[in-house]
Amino acid sequence: MNILKPLLKQDMKQQKIMNELTVISDIHLGSNICQIDKLSKFLDNLKTQTLIINGDLFDSWDFRRLRKDHWKILKKLR
Repeated sequence: MNILKPLLKQDMKQQKIMNELTVISDIHLGSNICQIDKLSKFLDNLKTQTLIINGDLFDSWDFRRLRKDHWKILKKLR
């Protein structure tokens, strides 16, 4: 199930999503299954007071597997 899909519709791209609390999980940076483009768009349109990253941010502790776009996501989360 892809929960990001409804949030990325054409009419939502120009709006900021305001939440008190947002939880993201199972990002799997460093993996081929990581949906990095969708996550990047989601984070660009997100306005939240608190962001909780709940488990599996990285697919492996081998950070050599992280691609350049994965490092950009980490920079956004920082």
